[in-house]
Amino acid sequence: ISRDLGAGTAVEAVRAVLTDTPNGGSERTNLRLLRVGACGNKILQLLIGAADVACFNLGSSVWDTCATEALLLTHCPAGAGSSGGGELTDLLGASIEHTRRPTTGAYRNTRGVVATAPGFHNRFGKSHREFCRAIARHRAVHALPGNGRDDDDAAAGFVGGSSAPAPPAIPTNAPAGEEPRPVLRTAGGEAMDGAWLSRLRLLSGGGNPGCGGHVTVKDPPGRVDWTSQPHSRIYLLEWSPAASGGNGGEDRGERSGNGSSAPREDRNRLLVLVKQMYLPELLAKCPRPDRKLERDVASYRNECAFVRKLSGALNAAGAKVPSPIFVESCLRSNFLASSKFQLVTEYFPPDHWEQHSLVPPRLVPAVVGWLARLHARFWGDAQTLAELSGQSETAETIWAVGSFYDLGKRSPAELDDLPANYAAFLARFEAAAAEAGNRDDAAFFGSPRVRQVGGRLAARAEAISTFLTAAPWERKTLVHGDAKAGNCFFAKGARRNQAGGAGPGFHGEVAAIDFQWSGVGLGVQDLAYFCHTSLLEFGGSASGVDVDALVSLYHSALRDAWPLAAACGERGQPPPSPLPSESELKALFKVAFLDFVRFTLAYSTHKLTPVELAQNASMGACIPHKRSVARLSWLVDRTADFLEEWDSGGLTQV
Repeated sequence: ISRDLGAGTAVEAVRAVLTDTPNGGSERTNLRLLRVGACGNKILQLLIGAADVACFNLGSSVWDTCATEALLLTHCPAGAGSSGGGELTDLLGASIEHTRRPTTGAYRNTRGVVATAPGFHNRFGKSHREFCRAIARHRAVHALPGNGRDDDDAAAGFVGGSSAPAPPAIPTNAPAGEEPRPVLRTAGGEAMDGAWLSRLRLLSGGGNPGCGGHVTVKDPPGRVDWTSQPHSRIYLLEWSPAASGGNGGEDRGERSGNGSSAPREDRNRLLVLVKQMYLPELLAKCPRPDRKLERDVASYRNECAFVRKLSGALNAAGAKVPSPIFVESCLRSNFLASSKFQLVTEYFPPDHWEQHSLVPPRLVPAVVGWLARLHARFWGDAQTLAELSGQSETAETIWAVGSFYDLGKRSPAELDDLPANYAAFLARFEAAAAEAGNRDDAAFFGSPRVRQVGGRLAARAEAISTFLTAAPWERKTLVHGDAKAGNCFFAKGARRNQAGGAGPGFHGEVAAIDFQWSGVGLGVQDLAYFCHTSLLEFGGSASGVDVDALVSLYHSALRDAWPLAAACGERGQPPPSPLPSESELKALFKVAFLDFVRFTLAYSTHKLTPVELAQNASMGACIPHKRSVARLSWLVDRTADFLEEWDSGGLTQV
């Protein structure tokens, strides 16, 4: 370790991981800490076999690690075994990019450096990446990454998560007696203060020159909607503009710098939401960091592109989304973990909007209407969809195949293991039903028809996926990709009553968020996903969803949305494709149903136990088929029915 690394630093974490104790005990009596100066000298100790691990301080630079990493990777002394050379990364396990930091021009390794000797895995029983993931979870490391204020990431103002929380807060101009909060920054280092927000509004004529005001950083209410993921953080900015002459555009919906409509607020404050995507943590949390990181970087870039390019069109078409104020997308393809994405958008306050963990039947028409207006706006528009999805020359693109569960985005092992995992899942529930004396459930889970579902679904998965993704353009549209209850907001109170002029088929104002997986697809894929994730019951079915009734509702909503799409579209005419028939939509829905069931049986349901299901029911878990044996049986039974229709050709001859 470095001579200047002492208590309260990463050394505590390294010691704890090496001794397998929470707080750095001494079960391994042969553990020794060697205090060695100079970065090259530390690596030399690894190369000559005098040390197993080297931990640098937070002040090393890329010239300290570039040549030494090359030596460490290529040097494989006798006795190292099949593991080959050593490895060098930052404390979170991310590879170090040996270039100048793009934003600040700095060269420091402010996330620290940890190196392991050749043969480390053979001696210690953990790979280097596993070692780093364990280090990153330790409390002693929590305050380290990002403390270097001249580092590219620190200047960008990106705040870490559970394994890399925020650097020390920089006080705002908060009034005396109030707790100071951190200043949020853009990737270029610009503070998101009153002057910054005022300037954004001035770009299109709103606000007043020189209007600064006071900005307070807040945590949004802990509801379904704004819950932060481990690698993203959500903040609420409350801006009280400074008083100045004229109305400055206050109390109006000004247009932001990117040409979209900014949110309306009262004369005294503006509430906006800030979503920051912090990617290095993924490397410390993911069992397959390379695959996971690549997919998540693409999803955040997708959301930024979607919000920037499509928010205005969707709001005009009656499919309400948060109006963007500032969108920042910084993709670094040569070092994905240093990519940065940031959204500043309209906020849906709880005094005007409500959410539900599951959508009650009375609100289903409102959500289906929102989906229909989204889908009708882009239905069959091959040129626009091709440009948006990167199938022609364009700077920012969205997914060519919307959703996170399509076969191309999943691990091949999921599909390979589906038959065996499904059989084990059935055996658990059959045994539990027999033990409880429930003969009907035991007979269902043990029936040959149900037992064949896993193998049949796995054998047909690729054909089903290809049928959906290779559908002709006249059937394709823009899909949300994650259309679930947690991403829906329902207007309430006065706002709901004032929003009634949206044309035929309007059942109350709905807004949607989260566009990481939005892209090109079939409209019924959103409908099938919504059915699985957000509906406990619909259409009079006590144990599930009346699929025909749901698709009929969707077809009716599409018919109502078709004229609106013509009015909002650039063509000034209905979508290029004719309105699909109800029978066509029902057949396509069943194919989309099978595609999602393949994912849920392969990824999550196969792990479900009867005990866990009972616990979910008592706690009101959100996913319907994970909280009710009746709903789980309905899911499997419908899958068996639809597989039979697929095999007969009844679903593909449309």
